[in-house]
Amino acid sequence: MKKSALISLLFIALGAVRICGISENDVVVLALEQSSEFRIMRLNRLSDSLFFEKKKAGWLPLVELSTEQGVAGSEDSDLAGLDSTNYESSYGIDISQNIPGGGTVSAGIEERVAAPLEKGAVEYGAEFSIGFTQPLLRGAWEFGEQEYTVTIARFDSREFALEQKKELCNRISEIRQSFWTWYEKTRQRDIYIGEKKYAKQRLAIERKRLVLGEGTPLDTLSAALELLQAEQRLLNAEYELSLSKKNLSSILAIDPDSLELDSSITLEIFDPPESDTFIAMAEKFDPQLKIYETMHKRLEYEIAFSRNTTLPDLDLKASYSRINSDERLFSSGKALLSNNLVKLILNYSFPAKERTIALRQARLRGEVNRQNREQYKRDLAVELSDLIEQWGKEKQGFLITLKAEEIAEKQLEAAAAGYSIGAVDNLSYLKARNDFTKAAIERLQKEVTLKKLEIIFDRVTGMVLNKFGVTFQ
Repeated sequence: MKKSALISLLFIALGAVRICGISENDVVVLALEQSSEFRIMRLNRLSDSLFFEKKKAGWLPLVELSTEQGVAGSEDSDLAGLDSTNYESSYGIDISQNIPGGGTVSAGIEERVAAPLEKGAVEYGAEFSIGFTQPLLRGAWEFGEQEYTVTIARFDSREFALEQKKELCNRISEIRQSFWTWYEKTRQRDIYIGEKKYAKQRLAIERKRLVLGEGTPLDTLSAALELLQAEQRLLNAEYELSLSKKNLSSILAIDPDSLELDSSITLEIFDPPESDTFIAMAEKFDPQLKIYETMHKRLEYEIAFSRNTTLPDLDLKASYSRINSDERLFSSGKALLSNNLVKLILNYSFPAKERTIALRQARLRGEVNRQNREQYKRDLAVELSDLIEQWGKEKQGFLITLKAEEIAEKQLEAAAAGYSIGAVDNLSYLKARNDFTKAAIERLQKEVTLKKLEIIFDRVTGMVLNKFGVTFQ
C-alpha cells in the first residue's frame, strides 16, 4: 500500500552477528535486531501509520442500517367500537459519502409494512431519497472538514517520522560511541598489561642482582612497589573496561561475558571535510530543520483554514425524494409524493471572537516557528564550524602523539636492554617506561576522539543510515 506522506522503517540485515570477535558493524546490527528501544520504535511507527489510516477512513462511505418492529393500536372516538391493531415493521438503509471539496452525497431507502393482527389488507409503503450538499465558502474545497482532518494528520505523521529519524540517528550514534569507548578501555587495559609485564621483568632482574651482590635491597623493594602500582593501575583499567562492557551488553541485551572485541579492528583516520560542503550536507539532511519546514507548511495551512472560518456559510443543496404507497420497494406502485429540491443557502454571522483569536494564534505560532528555525540554523552553522575546527586540531594532535609513541617505544626498548646489563640506572629505566605508557594512552585517546568526531559527522549528515544499511521508505 502506497503512502505518500508516511515513512516506514526498513531495517536491512547485514549478515550473521558474531558474539566473539565482535565489530562495530555487528554491534549496530545486533542492536537493531534485539534492542527493545528499536522494537518500540517500529511499533510506534506502525501505530502512527494506523492512526493516519484511521483519519483517511473518513473518506469511506458511511452505511447505517435500521429496523423497527412493533404493535400499534388506534381507536376512533367518533365511531364507537371501531378500532384496529396492526403489526408494523420498517427496514431502511442510509448511505453518506464525503467527497473532495467538503461536500456530501447521501442516499436512503426505507420500506414500511403494516399488517392487521386480525383480518384486513396488508399495507406497504416505500421511500427513496438522494441528496447532495456542497459548501461554497466556509468549509469548502481544501478547507472541508475531512480535508482538514486528513491534512493535519498527514503533517503530524510527517513530523513524527522525522522525529523518529532523528531519534534513530542519535541512538545508533550513541551505540557506536559506546562501542568505541569499550574499544578504548580494552586497548588501555592491554597497555597496562604491558606495563605490568615490564614491572615483573624489572623485579626479576633486581632479585637476581641482589643474589649476585650487584644490587641493593632498596632497589628490590622499589621494583616490588612498582609492580604493585602497575597491578593497581591494571585493576582500575579492568574495572573501567567492565563498566563499558556492561553498558554495551545492556544495549544489546546479551551477557557481558559473551562480548569479545575483534582483535583485527584498526582505526582509519580521515581528514576533516571541507567546511562549506559539510554544512551543506548537514543542512540538507538535518531532520530538525525539516521538522521546522513541515511545521511552517502546517501553520500556513492552519492560518488559511482559520481565515476561511471567518467567511459566511454559502451552501448548495440538492435533493430528490419519492414516497410510494401500496407497493413493495422498487415497484412501480402509486406515488403519493415526489419531491425535487434545489437550494442555495447563504448564512452569515459576524466572525466570532473565538475564530478571530484562533486566526491570530495561528499567525503567532507561525512567527515563533520561523524565529526558532532561523535561530536553529545559526546555532547549527556554529556547531558544525566548531566541529570542523576541533577535527582539524585533534588530527594534528593525533599525529603528534603517534610520533611521540614511536619515539617512546624505541626509548623504552633501549632502556630495557641497557638496564638488563646494568648500563642504565633505575630512574632512567622507570622514566622511559612511564613515558611510553603515557604516550601510548594519549595516542589511544586521540585516536578514539577522532573516531567519535567521525561518528558525529555521520550522524549530522545522515551517513550513519547508509553506512549501516538503514533506510526510510
